[in-house]
Amino acid sequence: MLELDKNLSRVIDRARNEPVQVYKYSKPWVWILAHYRWGPESGINKMVPVYHPIRHVNNSMDNTLRQNYLSLKKIDGDLNLQFPAEFVIRCVVLQLIYNVQDESSLQECIGWNLLFRWFIGLDLQRTLTADSGLDVSIRQIVKNETAVALLYKIIMVIKPYLDIEKDEFKPNFSP
Repeated sequence: MLELDKNLSRVIDRARNEPVQVYKYSKPWVWILAHYRWGPESGINKMVPVYHPIRHVNNSMDNTLRQNYLSLKKIDGDLNLQFPAEFVIRCVVLQLIYNVQDESSLQECIGWNLLFRWFIGLDLQRTLTADSGLDVSIRQIVKNETAVALLYKIIMVIKPYLDIEKDEFKPNFSP
């Protein structure tokens, strides 16, 4: 702690390259490390195997969402969602491709399923409480014309991966 107090900038510089353990009363107390080493990208991303079929779905979806950035902005502007439109759309896609019956079941799955958390961009430190309003946001999204059109585009782009990986995905696109 004394070294940290005296040489904070030096310790921080060192932490950019490697984790630095800080001792208090001669006992390990905390670690200081750069965000990129602990942040959502490195933590949860490492837990999703590079060969997992959801990565293909995610990459295709990322491209489609980038190409439809203006639609996402319109959805965000039109609806007063408690979450960003992209987050809710990703939740709806998970619900569809894994055939999760309702929003409360989806929310429960997001709570414990690392794959789901990774896909929607929820890191390990954040929680999604039962009263978060995700269910309301999903209902709003599926009633919005722009969002439904975007969901349709996404489904058309990811459908080939769903057809190939029948053991992983159990899609249900019925209304």
